Amino acid sequence: MRNSTFTRWQLGIQKPTVSSGSGTGFVRCEAAPSAAVTPSDIKTEEKAERKKSDNLIENLTTWLIKQEQLGNIDTELTIVLSSISLACKQIASLLQRSNIINLTGGQGTINIQGEDQKKLDVISNELFCNCLRSSGRTGIIASEEEDVPVAVEETYSGNYIVVFDPIDGSANIDTSLTTGSIFGIYGPDKQCLIDINDESSLDQEKQNCVVSVCQPGRNLLAAGYCLYSSSVVFTLSLGKGVFGFTLDPSYGEFVLTHENIQIPKTGKIYSFNEGNYDLWDKKLMKYLDHLRQPGANGKPYSGRYIGCLVGEIHRMLLYGGIYGNPKNKNSKNGNLRLLYECAPMSYLVEQKPTVSSGSGTGFVRCEAAPSAAVTPSDIKTEEKAERKKSDNLIENLTTWLIKQEQLGNIDTELTIVLSSISLACKQIASLLQRSNIINLTGGQGTINIQGEDQKKLDVISNELFCNCLRSSGRTGIIASEEEDVPVAVEETYSGNYIVVFDPIDGSANIDTSLTTGSIFGIYGPDKQCLIDINDDSSLDQEKQNCVVSVCQPGRNLLAAGYCLYSSSVVFTLSLGKRVFGFTLDPSYGEFVLTHENIQIPKTGKIYSFNEGNYDLWDKKLMKYLDHLRQPGANGKPYSGRYIGCLVGEIHRMLLYGGIYGNPKNKNSKNGNLRLLYECAPMSYLVEQAGGKAIDGHRRILGIEPHEIHQRTPIFIGSADEVEKLEKYLA
Repeated sequence: MRNSTFTRWQLGIQKPTVSSGSGTGFVRCEAAPSAAVTPSDIKTEEKAERKKSDNLIENLTTWLIKQEQLGNIDTELTIVLSSISLACKQIASLLQRSNIINLTGGQGTINIQGEDQKKLDVISNELFCNCLRSSGRTGIIASEEEDVPVAVEETYSGNYIVVFDPIDGSANIDTSLTTGSIFGIYGPDKQCLIDINDESSLDQEKQNCVVSVCQPGRNLLAAGYCLYSSSVVFTLSLGKGVFGFTLDPSYGEFVLTHENIQIPKTGKIYSFNEGNYDLWDKKLMKYLDHLRQPGANGKPYSGRYIGCLVGEIHRMLLYGGIYGNPKNKNSKNGNLRLLYECAPMSYLVEQKPTVSSGSGTGFVRCEAAPSAAVTPSDIKTEEKAERKKSDNLIENLTTWLIKQEQLGNIDTELTIVLSSISLACKQIASLLQRSNIINLTGGQGTINIQGEDQKKLDVISNELFCNCLRSSGRTGIIASEEEDVPVAVEETYSGNYIVVFDPIDGSANIDTSLTTGSIFGIYGPDKQCLIDINDDSSLDQEKQNCVVSVCQPGRNLLAAGYCLYSSSVVFTLSLGKRVFGFTLDPSYGEFVLTHENIQIPKTGKIYSFNEGNYDLWDKKLMKYLDHLRQPGANGKPYSGRYIGCLVGEIHRMLLYGGIYGNPKNKNSKNGNLRLLYECAPMSYLVEQAGGKAIDGHRRILGIEPHEIHQRTPIFIGSADEVEKLEKYLA
């Protein structure tokens, strides 16, 4: 049992007191002193930071004007870039509410790439086209979603040529994970300036001339992307440095937060879809094998693969590393498009001291949108209609919880506890959106009980959870991944429920604005262990052990869930009867029921393991991974994804199926995840959805915890996929 001292919890201030000896203690949750960090303090800090921001930090509009004044760009290009940023804001807004306003799922059409189009693929393409056309400064537009380049009619036409991918990583839309937009801007080809009046008047020579606007990436004048995740970040280069702007939702502007980004010369993260490993060239396989070998520090490179080029490149610009989408036996030229993806991203990366290695004919005219076209105003009308429908048919979290109470599924006390948790999640989501702006990125300079460097938002999110749970008056004991010992709420505010939580899962993703989440589980009181807590000094060893006994096995959970912070904010919950998902509607600040009775598919074709640790695993597990990489009956292997955030992995898996694993290895005998705060709540959810969760041999929910921060290996996912793994591990 871990040695520890008693501490008095005063919401941010810990005062050591005398301990009777070894054993696990607890801390008391008391009223916050004036020096503590509270939501009101955060708002005050935000106001101060905003005041500072107004004086010192530029938004995208003022920054572009400054570049124009410096002679780096002309007025025309300023307007084109402003138009692109407008399209990105509109797309970000739609993504946030996509689950609510029925913009998930397929459009029922195939694009020129042979890919099934999502509804938002089509709408985002319309938004980009409309914004660029209305700028009056673009002559030719080429989109990944269109068969051929778009020539803007003469009335609106300008000189600039814009290429773009309106939604990169669109397979992530339905799971509310990271997506993005990519764009590149070229000047006119002076050998090819023609008067475009009507496409019927263009002979073959002139048509070929229009097509010739597909220039090499070295001719780019500007390029960038917009990341849609826990923050919305617009990253741009005009050929002199790379700059990042974070969307401040409080006033709808992109604020300069990353000035002159310098990609590190080295990095320890690699991003390849290792599901295709056996389809690659032998030389490339040898390179990946090298990355998996432990280095001088005993650790190999870490593998990440989000399934969104924008997310991979954004992380790489800040942390370094390497991304690859190589050719393979099924795809002789790789899967990415040179014009819309590879050239703009290579332009950005090459602006720093690193090296990036690596047609058809005809055009369509982009004219005034007919009444049947999808435009921003049409979308607003659809939203209003959907909202009216929503008001009548779709419940928000508050009304849904009240309904569960009326049905006898929960009591009033638990309703209040869950409402308090959802409030903490809203506050965390808001801080994450503005973290780059209000100086909440980077480390806190402290180490938590897990031996991990704490981020600023680790500490603040923990405070928010504790404050919200304490003020609910319905929690008796709180246990956080960030605290040494459980928190006992003082008697005045105390209730019966025991809440365990990880306030920020995947906190390594905070600084790169990628997917993060919160995880929680709720237990009833241990009736053998109800004690009167007046003062910590009065607790003898027996009662200390009694407090620790609130660490119950996962099968005792009354409720569990998570909140996903990404392109949408999704609160997913089970009360022991099915799994439900609620998406935050930022227009009125409520979680709206969008996923009713989630059922995890029995099988799936996505696996999520950090394959950087491959050579540290058990031989049986290595054999299982080798099997997943073998092409199946359709000629394709499983696809590998690894976000570095358990919440993101589980959310995708609940909707698409597959398997996630965090196994033991030679450096970590019990895996890396905590049984109490992560594995048990997630296993509870997955089992309620029809899936399975094991540590390799035992059911996760059956494991009796013997310490607060106990770790365990975990394999979790679709029932058939986990059962297949069990056969390999037997």
